[in-house]
Amino acid sequence: MGNLHRGFWPDYGAKIVSTLPRLLLIDDDADDRALACLLLKEAFPALEVEEVEGAAAFSRALVRGTFGLVICELELAWADGLEVISTLRQTAPRCPIVVLTRSGDQRRATDAVQNGADQVVEKGSRGYLQLPDAVKNALFRANQRRSREGHDTPYRRLVEAFPIGVFTATRDGEILEANPALATILGFPTPESLTQRNLQELFANPAEAERWRTQIGASGGAAEVEAVLRRDDGGTVWARLAAWVVEHPPSDLLQLQGMIQDVSDSKRAQQELTRRNDALSRSCSELEQFASVVSHDLREPLHLMDRYGRMLADKYGDVLNTKGKRYLEHIVHGADRMQRMIDAILELSRVETRGNQFAPVDLEAVVEEARANLEHIISSSGAQVTQDLLPTLAADETQMVQLFQNLIGNAIKFRGAGPPEVHIGARERSEDWLFSVRDHGIGIDASGLERIFEIFQRLHTEDEYQGMGIGLTLCQRIVERHGGKIWAESRPGNGTTFSFTIPKQIGQWP
Repeated sequence: MGNLHRGFWPDYGAKIVSTLPRLLLIDDDADDRALACLLLKEAFPALEVEEVEGAAAFSRALVRGTFGLVICELELAWADGLEVISTLRQTAPRCPIVVLTRSGDQRRATDAVQNGADQVVEKGSRGYLQLPDAVKNALFRANQRRSREGHDTPYRRLVEAFPIGVFTATRDGEILEANPALATILGFPTPESLTQRNLQELFANPAEAERWRTQIGASGGAAEVEAVLRRDDGGTVWARLAAWVVEHPPSDLLQLQGMIQDVSDSKRAQQELTRRNDALSRSCSELEQFASVVSHDLREPLHLMDRYGRMLADKYGDVLNTKGKRYLEHIVHGADRMQRMIDAILELSRVETRGNQFAPVDLEAVVEEARANLEHIISSSGAQVTQDLLPTLAADETQMVQLFQNLIGNAIKFRGAGPPEVHIGARERSEDWLFSVRDHGIGIDASGLERIFEIFQRLHTEDEYQGMGIGLTLCQRIVERHGGKIWAESRPGNGTTFSFTIPKQIGQWP
């Protein structure tokens, strides 16, 4: 008949207790005693039962003291059941006590536990079917009391002081024992006040409870899940629950042991990080949209300025004096420069929002493409570009080409008197690759090193070196998008080395 009951946890086929102490069955209802005896004898054929139906029989049983297990009705006609439990506990402190009650009053059941009962079973068809397991669990608790008084005191102290909640539960999820940390996590005044509670009741979402139960059944006895649990004070806590099925040797009972860890702080931090990432994504998208709108709105008047300026130069250039021609050139040049600055801002805003997904990228091929794009300035300057063996990494290929192209082009642009010499280095480290682009050009002074990655920051006039002052800013954005860092080392007249890192683990592919 015991197999008819399946509780919150799967039935793992608990073994029959091989040896049991003599049972004292206290109940003034003969039919109820007979039913209890029938079920217990079926589960434990060798069990000896001494039936107690009144005060006189109870007194004789106490005097003889031959029992080692008690099942007691809470609503007795001849005595207060709570007082009977207290007397039993005083007489036999280590004796397991199971209480039977017809009342569904939770407070009454709690009082019974506080008076010394190990298990409370409500009378009824379901309750009687639970009686054999209740006996096993009461035996477990009794064994735990003996253990606390025995040789495992150092282990007990360790569990009591452990900062993570530790529990033992029945296969139905009823908590048998808990440490102080678990009581603190779940807002209970004492570990003892957690006993008799069911793990199923702690889940704020019943679906999460079912998922954990299913995991234990599917895995054959172990599961871990993160879920929101209810606290006794009405609040909730994010917790990580891990549990496994163990066999308790003295009772041959399969039980659950597990740990509950408060992960509310990490969850809040994770949620805040997600919120900020979402906000950043929206901000980047809005920035690109803003840049696109501004670019569109500004292009038209700039185009008109450029067009009318050139028309003035063509039609009235002959009648303008030198100063007038210079003013007109400034207007046309300013409009053109403004257009190029707008394009540069738009390009910068798209590093994050228009980037491709990371995939395996052969950096040898990337540098080859960058050199092909720079073929004209390489050949015209007589530049020599050399390189180490380069790896394959997870990256955005288009942005990698742009990164190397900008750095190589920068090295050639700011060359010295002789033909440019550029070397691309690569060195594997424990967590990343360190790349460098080294030249023998004019170099950069210390004050300039602090500004070179800022947008539109130029160290030379446009007459000396053409450009918008955005190339290195783009390089920095690309490297940071790939999880790395970029920096420069230089001395005037001795060349410059740009170094950057790319983590090995960024954007891992299958």
